Amino acid sequence: RLDFDGRTVELSLAVAPESRGQGIGKQIVAALTEEARAWKPGVRLIAHVKAQNTARLRVFLREGFHLRGSRCLELETT
Repeated sequence: RLDFDGRTVELSLAVAPESRGQGIGKQIVAALTEEARAWKPGVRLIAHVKAQNTARLRVFLREGFHLRGSRCLELETT
């Protein structure tokens, strides 16, 4: 899901437990990032991830997001 607050686009997603570990999260984050860039070019992209959700943190970090604080990941768009 993509939410726009006028300044940033927040990405959020959920992967069913039986589908985890198959690379689906990576595909979703990549698709949402591409969609957000097309929808709101140049806007800041963020995602909030619980610190204990290390799998999700890894997915976002591998897709180019950077940790900003304890739960917020950010991707600057160009």
